[in-house]
Amino acid sequence: MSGDETSEKNFIKFISLVDKINRILEYIVIGLLGLLTVAVVAQIMSRIFRFSLSWIEELVRYLLIWMAIFGSALATHKSALINVDLLLKILSRKAAGIVAKLSSLISALFVLVVIYSSFSYIKVGIGQMSPALKVEMSYLYVVIPVGFGIMFLNILASAMKHRNVDHE
Repeated sequence: MSGDETSEKNFIKFISLVDKINRILEYIVIGLLGLLTVAVVAQIMSRIFRFSLSWIEELVRYLLIWMAIFGSALATHKSALINVDLLLKILSRKAAGIVAKLSSLISALFVLVVIYSSFSYIKVGIGQMSPALKVEMSYLYVVIPVGFGIMFLNILASAMKHRNVDHE
């Protein structure tokens, strides 16, 4: 087996793994949305019937954060994040390719900085409890490196797909 065949098989395996991770993430986001819906309805009902569910607001806040981070990772996978592609349309194909690669590199570096920085938040959160839910904050902060890690894999997979297309 030649080196090109091995690298092609590894490329296919990596893309397949990233696709599986994103399919699982879609179910997680759907589950979070379901929980969020139930929590908001419960909060509305508690206000209507005047009973207290003080922990619901905090739960909703964390569910929204988790959904935003995981949803951003999914949007990266589907190339659905907001971007300014007007510049790419007016540039030559070669220049547009260079700009797109530079954009991917900058995005990947940003995501890596966020992942690295998130570990200090997790360390700070060890032993701290959320006020209403009484959950250790480090558990709540772990979404940052996980979500941005998936986002990094999606940026890498996208760059590899474009590279593969460029070489064909």
